[in-house]
Amino acid sequence: MDELQITSNRKKARKPTTSKPTDIRAFELTVPHLPAGPTSSGQPLRNPLPLALSFEVIQYLDLENSIELQTHYYLILPEESDLDPELNPLFLKLDAEDAPPPTGFEVGLKEGKHEFWFDTRTHQDAAVLLEQLVEKKILEKVDPPQHHTPAGYDGLGEGYPLVRVAIQEKEMAKRCGYDGIWEQRTDQERLAVCGGCKLAWPIRFCDEDCQVMSWKKGQPTPHRKTCKKVKAIEKAPIDEVTTKA
Repeated sequence: MDELQITSNRKKARKPTTSKPTDIRAFELTVPHLPAGPTSSGQPLRNPLPLALSFEVIQYLDLENSIELQTHYYLILPEESDLDPELNPLFLKLDAEDAPPPTGFEVGLKEGKHEFWFDTRTHQDAAVLLEQLVEKKILEKVDPPQHHTPAGYDGLGEGYPLVRVAIQEKEMAKRCGYDGIWEQRTDQERLAVCGGCKLAWPIRFCDEDCQVMSWKKGQPTPHRKTCKKVKAIEKAPIDEVTTKA
């Protein structure tokens, strides 16, 4: 039986770490069609809007029992709202669902070389936000420029631009692999990393309860079925691993 490897978590003593919730980089964007001025209970979102860049890793097994990985990138609210504590921190999903990983996409997130196809098609005003993110050095466009046009979208412009994350990984908010909760700067601690796949494409958890539940009943695949397979990616040649960005 695969062993559940519990490491540091929020309910038990954590291993020393230099990463704190306040390391999450907060920045302000001017969002088209969003009003300016002071926030209120009736309008908690106003320009300039404070945001943070976030990513999550999803591990699952395909029909042939091979490991597949997805990474998704988001803009989220960096802090819990005093006006509305229940306000969903998710503001905008940035990556394109139907775009494959770019050529030479590196397996692993530990070197901070996150690249993804920025979705400028399905989200209104996303192109405007992309330019602001590049200007603020949160993202950068690859040189030379690369674009991906998915099937059926021919003739509708350049397609999705390829972008690279310009900030450090510790400055990006993470998401719990079980309950989907995002880290925010107002948290007491960062999310814990699974002790089994922590050096490859790790899943993060709020606490031991989330880790145990993900191990048993996680979706789309229980973590007990993916952990060792993901850990093996560290030593696998890139062409032996299927990834999806």
